[in-house]
Order: sequence, then C-alpha cells, then structure tokens
Amino acid sequence: MDSLKFIRIGQNYSQPELTDIPNTIKMGMKQLAPENLIQPGQTVAIAVGSRGIANLAQIVQTIGHQLIALGAHPFIIPAMGSHGGGTAEGQAAVLASYGITEESIAIPIRSSMDVVEIGTTDLGIPVLCDRLASEADRIVIVNRIKPHTNFIGEIESGLLKMIALGLGKHRGAKIYHRFFHQYSYEKTIRSVGAVILKKMPIAFGVGILENSAHQTAEIAFVPAAEIETQAPQLLKKAKAWCPQLPFPDSDLLIIDRMGKDISGTGLDPNVTGQKESLVTTGDGKKPKLPKIFVRDLTPATEGNAIGVGFADFTTTRLVNKINFHKTYTNAIAAQDIRGAKIPIYFESDREVLTAILSLLGIEEPQRAKIIWIKNTLDLSEIEVSVAYQDAIAKTSNLSRLTDTRNIPFDADGNLPYLC
Repeated sequence: MDSLKFIRIGQNYSQPELTDIPNTIKMGMKQLAPENLIQPGQTVAIAVGSRGIANLAQIVQTIGHQLIALGAHPFIIPAMGSHGGGTAEGQAAVLASYGITEESIAIPIRSSMDVVEIGTTDLGIPVLCDRLASEADRIVIVNRIKPHTNFIGEIESGLLKMIALGLGKHRGAKIYHRFFHQYSYEKTIRSVGAVILKKMPIAFGVGILENSAHQTAEIAFVPAAEIETQAPQLLKKAKAWCPQLPFPDSDLLIIDRMGKDISGTGLDPNVTGQKESLVTTGDGKKPKLPKIFVRDLTPATEGNAIGVGFADFTTTRLVNKINFHKTYTNAIAAQDIRGAKIPIYFESDREVLTAILSLLGIEEPQRAKIIWIKNTLDLSEIEVSVAYQDAIAKTSNLSRLTDTRNIPFDADGNLPYLC
C-alpha cells in the first residue's frame, strides 16, 4: 500500500456568521434590562470555559471592556471543572492557550481551585461554587451552546452546565459526576444550577452559537432569571448548525488530531456517530459505526488525551504525547474511565491502515469507504476516498475541490496532516 486515492471536498452550508463581534456584544449588553446591568464600582467575575471556541479571546475582551466602560471592575476566572489537570496553574494555562492572558486582553485573571459550599439541592446534592466568584458583586457566564458528548436532553452543554460544573471546579465536578449515574446528567445539572442561580449574584449569561464551519453565528445575552427557560431553544438552534460528516456509511474515519480544545471527549461523538450508538433504533438495532483511527493530539490539549479510548487505533507518536496525570484526572472526575484507555497503536500510519483494512477484510484499498478529517470540529473541507466518487456528484451541498489523486506516505510511513 504505497498510497491511497482521495478527493478533497467542501461542505457548503447556508448559515449565519457574525461579521462584527464587538458591535454585537455592545448592542447586546445595552439591550439588557436595568436589573441585569452592572453598577459602577461593582466587581464582576467573568466565568470562561475551556473549549476551542471561535473568537473566544475577542468575545471575552469585549465583554470585559464594556464592563469597565460601565465603571465596573471585571476579572476573569476559569470555569472548567477538573480541566487543566485540576490545578489553578493548569486552568490559567488553558486560558492562555486560547489567547486569554492579562497582557493580551488587559483584564485581570484570577485562577483558584478554592470552592465554598452554598447549599444543598432538593435531591440532596451538595452545591459548590468557585470562592472568587462567590465573593464578587456580580457574575457573568460565558460559554458555547452545543450538544453534549455524553447525554441527550433539553439543555446539554451551555450556560447551565457551566454554572453547575464549571463554577464547581474540580471538587464539584467529581461530586456531580457521581450523581449523574443516580439522577441523570440533566436532572443533576438542573438541580445544582437552580441553587447557584438562586444564591449567587449571576447577572447574565453570554451564549455563543457556532455554525458548521466553526465560526461565530450568534451571541445571545440571557438574563440570569431566563437561563434555564431559554436554554432548550438555544440548544435546538445550535444542533441545527452542528457540523456533520457528509456520508452516513463509511468503513473508516481518519482523524488527524483530537484534544480538549476540540471536544470535552477529545473527539466529538456527535460527529463520529458514537453518541447515537448508545441509543438503539426503532428495530432494536444500533447504527453501523466506522473504525476510528486518531493520528495525533492537538498542541492546545497539553497531553490530555481523554477520549482516545473511543478510537479503535492510534499511533505511537500520540501515545508518547499523553500526559497521564491530566488524562486520568479528567477521566476519574468524569466517573468514566473508558475514554482514558489506550487503543491498539503502531509506529506508523501505514501500519495502522494495513491492520484496519485487514480487519475489515478489504483487500483492495481503493474499495474502502474512508473519510479523513482534521478534527471533529472543522469539517468544512475534508478528504474522502475514491469509493465516494459517485456519491459526491449526487449530494447537493458538496463541492469537489480536487481531482482524484494519490496521497503517498512519507519515508516514515506517515500521511501528511490536512491543512
């Protein structure tokens, strides 16, 4: 197998994209009702998460500077549960990897894992909150609205999840994940979120929605009192804009890189189809899933390889980059160790692909249905094997960007990275 034949295609979507983010934020804050506004002299904790959100630094900086213009004293806190190795330094480093530093956005950053217990939910769950946030006059929540990687519900990932797990820090995340098995993800998040919304001085949430090209499509300003009621509608809109693979049937999905900046599980099961596989179809069958080959980690994940266990194959180079402390901390806090397990791995891409094709019983590589992507977040341009040649012409939202061509392995037996 000296080379594989691929065609690069573009996925074309008619979806919104914000072209003036600063002005959108300024107008959104002006339209908030007086009771949701920040008063001069107040300290404001801006809670920021740990995902690869497009334009995050610009969004956070603009919000902070608008608060300063109101006479407030904003500061940023990481609201990311156990991410960043579950340490204050690690979480500050995660923000820095997204371009959010005191020097770059001229707003103080205060990172601490200290929490205070502020009450108990009606389910008997202790509720924890970041100490720095609890001591501020007001709190602003900034997070992306998107489908969750582990459960299906009306809220999934978004403002309410950050209020519960993000502000709960490492200790809170460990506690809440234990209750997920008893009460479900959504019931636990709603229960904890309700207590924090009642007892903590949250002013409003900033919900970021992205389109299929991973660009900012909408920024919603949601008063604290409306966060829970608006969450389902925002999630429906976010789901409609989520990126998808172009074909439902494939033998193999090649993913160049995975990481926490891409998805909470490193690779998004909403894209790979693994999330749907947890739910049986009407006839009791589960959908056919492709074999998954993950080639490497993103630099921004800093060795956190949570989710690699959901791949079937990987490489020695990925395994050698794993920070096991960060990965295991994440897995144990999430009460799910499957994603931290190491799949079968070989030294080179050629060895991996030879093993997969043998496993699938495909003797002629060009007959294999292969989809090759950069990561599960960026699906605007992807490579597909020549076996999809006829299907491309029949799919209206696909554009063929190249002719069929060989993509050879290098001297070490590895494929190039998509760019």
